[in-house]
Amino acid sequence: MDLNSKVVLLDTVFVQEIDEETILLDTNTQEYFSLNEIGTIFYHFLKEEKDLQIVVKELAEHFSTKELTIEVDLMSFLQTLEDKGLLKIS
Repeated sequence: MDLNSKVVLLDTVFVQEIDEETILLDTNTQEYFSLNEIGTIFYHFLKEEKDLQIVVKELAEHFSTKELTIEVDLMSFLQTLEDKGLLKIS
C-alpha cells in the first residue's frame, strides 16, 4: 500500500456518527469498529474519495504537522481497517 493506492469502504459496512465518534459496523459479521475523534477526521477526508496524496496534504494542514507523520499514521489506520475487513485497498 502506498499513496497511489485506492481505498474503498465496502458496501457491507454501515457507518454511524455519534458526537465525535464514528462506528463502522460490518453487516456480514456483526462486528463493529469504533473510530475516535482523529479516526473520524481521517474517515471524513477519505469518504470524499480523493487521492491519498491529497488527503495526506490536507490532513497535514488540518493538524499543522508534517506530511510524513500523517502518511505513517494514515497508512497504519487504513491497514487496520483493511485487516478488519471494512475496506479494500488496491
